[in-house]
Amino acid sequence: MSTTEEQELDLLVHRTTWEADGVLSVELVHPDGKPLPAWTPGAHLDLHAGGHVRQYSLCGDPEETGVYRLGILNEPASRGGSRHVHTKVRPGQTVRVAGPRNHFALEPAASYLFIAGGIGITPILPMARRAARDGIPYRLVHGGRTRASMAFGGELAALGGGEVTLVPQDERGHIDVAGVLADLADDALVYCCGPEPLLKAVEAVAPEGRLRTERFAAPAVARDDGDDSAFEVECRASGVTLNVGPGTSILEAAENAGLAVTSSCRDGICGSCETRVLARHPRPPRLPAQRRRTRHRRDDDDLRLALRLGPPRPEPLTTYGERRARDHLALPGPPPDPRPRAHPVRDQARAHPRGHLHQGRSRTVRRDRRPQLPPAAHAHGRTLDRGVLPRRDAPPGSLT
Repeated sequence: MSTTEEQELDLLVHRTTWEADGVLSVELVHPDGKPLPAWTPGAHLDLHAGGHVRQYSLCGDPEETGVYRLGILNEPASRGGSRHVHTKVRPGQTVRVAGPRNHFALEPAASYLFIAGGIGITPILPMARRAARDGIPYRLVHGGRTRASMAFGGELAALGGGEVTLVPQDERGHIDVAGVLADLADDALVYCCGPEPLLKAVEAVAPEGRLRTERFAAPAVARDDGDDSAFEVECRASGVTLNVGPGTSILEAAENAGLAVTSSCRDGICGSCETRVLARHPRPPRLPAQRRRTRHRRDDDDLRLALRLGPPRPEPLTTYGERRARDHLALPGPPPDPRPRAHPVRDQARAHPRGHLHQGRSRTVRRDRRPQLPPAAHAHGRTLDRGVLPRRDAPPGSLT
């Protein structure tokens, strides 16, 4: 979690540099030459580019407080953010950024092993620089498709204080993850950033509790039929309770309700909408024959989430006959006779074209089309001539 307060700034593009094939570095400075908010290795910025908001790791030196540097890979198959930066952003222009934000912070350790794949070197480079500056032993392994596509190789070689290994795929194949981790020191932490296959390979062999990773996209999560159940979210500050249905995220439900929620990537990567968990209640074992309920609370700017799992609530009675039979359970005396009773004048009124009025020879008979309850029914509702019609939303066994 970032320890610095996020800010939105309009920064000036100071310089753009080709660092490798398809990799462009962008240096941003304050238009008035002021120092920029501090950041730590592993942090990233939200960059507003061409109608998109994208997250890019800071790959400069945290000691240089007057400039931010981003390393951006041009991905033609992306949603357009990197393409806009490569084709439209030029020195002298102004861009808006938010942050910095850090969810991949460098933790204290006796030694480090850094593993980077492709553009994943951008958050790793400041970490290696910090380790070299602090005199902490480290090893860094950087893999890529070709040597020409691997950015910042010259800076890595000039760091000193550690061992740097470049693994171009066309020359040496993929990174030997098992071999790299085979002689890992007992007091070392492992930091890895890169494509999903590399992360999975490292996760499969890294010691438990000593691996820190950052992904380019949210990993696919396998779900069973019970995971996509509806639940409720209580927003404490606004007093709004959201019903989050299957296939809908909490963020989407909040936005549909008109609540202002900070968000950016919408993929679960950037952490803009991340919340801290106040209390966690584990899911009980699956018992198909029993009713299941789980409660889970989270808090983000007075957001509280309550998750209820179990069979759906029974549908309310909808027909008038069912409602009338239900309501009469709470009334004294026997229920009314359900058989129709002959009533010549009323039967003639039913045949009238206007449906509720019949003009007789000597009198006018007005028929109220709503059903009547016995005089004993006294409760809140709409008063009729001979009783009370209960509200449609009244609970079973009551007339309120």
